[in-house]
Amino acid sequence: MAAEPAFAQAADLAALREAYGPILERLIFLPNGTAPAYPADGPSGRFFLKVLPPTLYA
Repeated sequence: MAAEPAFAQAADLAALREAYGPILERLIFLPNGTAPAYPADGPSGRFFLKVLPPTLYA
């Protein structure tokens, strides 16, 4: 089970919008799995995000 990482969700949503274009309004943490995961939704639709550490494979 993954623990929810501490990060500024509003800042990350703004960075995603700037880099990729989707307008997302909220992230919902999913505690199951090996990496922190979030369904994200907003006016641009639904997306699935995983938060991975900065490694060679992430």
